[in-house]
Amino acid sequence: MSAMLSSQGTSRASGLPQAVPDHLAQWQAYGTQVRSEIAAVRVQIAEFLRDDDHYEEALPLHIFDRRFADLEREYDDMAVLAERILTLEAENRSDIAEELIVVLEAEEAQFDRKLSEIREEAVALARNATARTAIQEHQARLSTLGLTAAGAALGLLIALAITRGIVRPVRQLLVGFENVEAGDLTIELSVKNRDEIGRLTAGFNHMVGEIRAKEEIKDTFGRYIDPRIVDKIIDQSDQSVMEGERRDMTIYFSDLSGFTRIGEMLTASALVRLLNAYFTKMSGGIREEGGIIDKFIGDAIMAYWGPPFVAQKDMAAAACRAALRNLAELEAFSTDVPEITGLRAQPPQLRCRIGLATGPVVVGNIGSDTNKNYTVMGDTVNLGARLEAANKDYGTQILVCAQTFHAAQTDLHFREIDLLAVKGKSEATAIYEPLGPIAATAPDKLELASRFGQALAAYRAQSWDEAETLFSKCLKIMPDDGPSKTFLTRIEQLRHDPLPNHWDGVWHMQHK
Repeated sequence: MSAMLSSQGTSRASGLPQAVPDHLAQWQAYGTQVRSEIAAVRVQIAEFLRDDDHYEEALPLHIFDRRFADLEREYDDMAVLAERILTLEAENRSDIAEELIVVLEAEEAQFDRKLSEIREEAVALARNATARTAIQEHQARLSTLGLTAAGAALGLLIALAITRGIVRPVRQLLVGFENVEAGDLTIELSVKNRDEIGRLTAGFNHMVGEIRAKEEIKDTFGRYIDPRIVDKIIDQSDQSVMEGERRDMTIYFSDLSGFTRIGEMLTASALVRLLNAYFTKMSGGIREEGGIIDKFIGDAIMAYWGPPFVAQKDMAAAACRAALRNLAELEAFSTDVPEITGLRAQPPQLRCRIGLATGPVVVGNIGSDTNKNYTVMGDTVNLGARLEAANKDYGTQILVCAQTFHAAQTDLHFREIDLLAVKGKSEATAIYEPLGPIAATAPDKLELASRFGQALAAYRAQSWDEAETLFSKCLKIMPDDGPSKTFLTRIEQLRHDPLPNHWDGVWHMQHK
C-alpha cells in the first residue's frame, strides 16, 4: 500500500476524475469488511470461551481475542493514514504525503509481523482438536483479511494511476497558462494523446501561436503606426476604427524652422540620420504624455490626444506638457547635431514651432480599399497647422487656441498673445503661449505675462503710447521676447493706417 502511494500524485482541481472518489469508497467498503471479519473471529473466540466443555482447551484463544482487538485498532489507524495520504496528494502537498508514507510503511511492517506471530501460534494450538478447528477457521479469516487488504490497495493503485495519467497533462496546461499570463509566448506543450486533454493541449498551442503572431504584428507595425492603433485595427470588434466617429481631440503640429536651408547643407545620408534622431527625440515626449503620432511629413510631426487613448479632461494639458518638453529636448539634442551630421565647424541650428488646437474632429480608418490610415481630419486639424505657422509672425515657439487654454489652465500658466483669425477663417480665436506647469514656471515668465497682459489691453483700446511703453517694459524683462517686438512693430504701422470704427483688435493672418 505505502509503496503504491509513494509513487502516485493527484490534483484537487475541479477536473479530478471520478475514479478516485469511487475507489476511496471501495477502500472504505473493504475496511468495513476487514473489521467485520475480525469481529466474527472474536465472536467465535467468545463462544468457545463460554463453552464449559471446551473452556480449558479454548482458554489460549482468550489471548488471541485481545491481539485481534489490537490488530483491529491498528488496521483502523492504517486506513485513516492511507486516506490522509491520498487527500494530501490530491491537494498537491506531496512533501507531507511522503513523510506520512514512511510512517505507514513502518505500521504495515508491524501489522504483518503480528499477523505472522498469530499464524505461528495458531499452528501450535492445532494439537488440541477443538482448538485446531477454531484456529483453522481463524486462519481462513486471516487469509480473507490479507486478500481484502490487497484488493483495497490494488484499487487505490489503479485509481491513482488513472488520476496521475489525466492530472499530469492538466497540470502542464495550468503551468502553460501561468507562463502566458506572465508574458512568455514561447511556450509550446507536447501533445501525447488524441483524447480530450490532447485536443485541449493542441488548442492551447494554437491560441498561444495566435497571440504570438499578433504580438509580432504589433512589434513590426508599431514602428510605423502607434501600437495602440495597431491594437484597435487587430481588434475588429471596435467598429469606430472602421466606420469613423466625431470626437473632441487636441491636435499637435510641429515643424523645423529653416529646414530647407538645413537640407541643402547636408548629404542625403546625413539628412536622414538627423531626421531619424530628431523624430526619435520628439516622439518620445509625445508618447510618454499619451499622444498618438499620426504621421511625419518631411520635417513636420502631426500628433493628437483624445479618447480612448487619453481622457478628454486630460488631453489638452498632456499636449501642452509634451510641447514644452519637446522644446527642452530639442535644446539638449542640439549638442548631438555636430556628431550626427558631421558638420562640427558650423552645425545647423535647430528650432521648432508647435501649434496646438482642441476641438471636434472626425477620427477613423480613412483611405482607399488598398491603403488606409487611422487619422483625424476637420477644422481643428487645420487650425493646429495654422497656429504652428503663426509662430513665425509672433516670434514664439508654441501657440495654442482658446479651447486648449481653457482646458489646460488649471495645470499650466499661459500668456495671452493675440486675437487671431487664421487664413480661410473669418472667426477669430484668442491664442496663448504655454509658459510651464503651475508649480514650476520661472518668476520672470510670470512677470512678463502680467506686464504683457497690461500692454495687450492698452493695444486693444488703441492707446498706442501706453501700449508701446508697456511692451518696451516687457523687453526689459526678457530682451528677446518675440511677441513684444511684434506688437511694437504693429503699433508703429497702426499709427499711420486708419482703422475701422468698430475695430475689435483681431489680427487677420494673411498666410497659411
